[in-house]
Amino acid sequence: MSDRSFRLFNPSTLFNWRKYIAPFRSPHTILKVLTYLFPLFVSVRWLTSRSFGSYEIKKEILSSAMPIIFTRSETTRLSICLKLWKRYDDFCNIKDKDAYIDHLLDGLKFNKVFAPGVYLGIAPIVIDENLKESKKLSRGWLIKKYPKKEDILNTDVKEYVLVMRELDEKWRLDDQLKDKLDTRLGMEFLASEIVRMHKKVIAMHKKRKKVPGSIGTGQDILSKLYSNIDLFNEALDHLAKYYPDVERDVERHRSLADFMKRAGEACKAFFDARFKNGHIKRCHGDLKLTNLWLLEKPLNFGYWSFSKRLFALDCVDFNREFCHIDTLSDIAMLAIDIEMHLAHHLDAEQTEQLTQHFLSYYLSKSEKNREMASLLLAYYMTEKAMVRASMCALYDGQMESGKEYLAVAHRHANELEKLLMVQKAASFSSREMTTSRCST
Repeated sequence: MSDRSFRLFNPSTLFNWRKYIAPFRSPHTILKVLTYLFPLFVSVRWLTSRSFGSYEIKKEILSSAMPIIFTRSETTRLSICLKLWKRYDDFCNIKDKDAYIDHLLDGLKFNKVFAPGVYLGIAPIVIDENLKESKKLSRGWLIKKYPKKEDILNTDVKEYVLVMRELDEKWRLDDQLKDKLDTRLGMEFLASEIVRMHKKVIAMHKKRKKVPGSIGTGQDILSKLYSNIDLFNEALDHLAKYYPDVERDVERHRSLADFMKRAGEACKAFFDARFKNGHIKRCHGDLKLTNLWLLEKPLNFGYWSFSKRLFALDCVDFNREFCHIDTLSDIAMLAIDIEMHLAHHLDAEQTEQLTQHFLSYYLSKSEKNREMASLLLAYYMTEKAMVRASMCALYDGQMESGKEYLAVAHRHANELEKLLMVQKAASFSSREMTTSRCST
């Protein structure tokens, strides 16, 4: 026997291999491995079944964009979440099956990037009123792991759902924020995770085509603002019916819309500069606390060391104008939501300090021109607060939250007005210096 063979089969040498399998000998580690692998095994085994199956409906949530149905398999009892598109809703701007499938596939692709392991795929579904009365639905197999357009077009089914794991609600960020993340370190963690997501977006954007058409230009952003203002005025009329103080101050609230029109025109050149410099990306588009989940992620398979990782679910996939946006617009939505939720259990000063620290940390890691970014961030935060007030009042039935967002919008409008005055003074001073040099 050669020396090499002797070393390979020498018992003392084999004994040293224990150090490589030692991490897996702990009962706790084995249990943790099985906990992660079992749902995956069951999902693959039953979700790829090539026949329509009956699923018990546990709960149904109606949202502004799509109904969410929580089901349980009658065979495996595995809980699954289904997201059903409302294809012909004007809000979603989808007119035919071809466009419907494009948005569906685009949404699946981006959701898998920001929430790996959560989104399982696309499946056909049959909407039957008789089944709905019995609290059941009929769903088919997953259409491949990475389906293509022709895979769906070749089927006779008209309705499809995004199939995903049901997550424990205690992992959702609105729940985690008040218990664990309402600190400066917590804000830095959240900002770092959003920076990480936006870096992924930038990397993906390099491999994709350019932003479609003129989406993200100054004129396009102003057009969206005017649409949001129409929705905001409608929401004001709705809120005024329920709250006498809103009705009493309705003209003051409407003046907010007029101010935003002037602010939009003042910022138009900055919007165009951001578009020209490539800051318009295919973003998540709906970064709210209820769409963000704090999960444990295995970093090293051998030793199963864990780290918290932010997962973003439900990216906008029904209207490309809502997701091809400036990264500052993307972060502004989350900042407004953080501010609102912190205000429910912290005082005004703490809330402002933590929100500002979140934004400052994000800007320090992602933006070079801090002055322009701060100005545009104030603009987007004011607009997002107006949008959230409209959505809460008109679509989500959260009237009290809609009223609270009005106050948030006014606060950020005041900050925006101050920044615009500083910018105007700086611009005037610069022109004066240029004129002085020319006359000399």
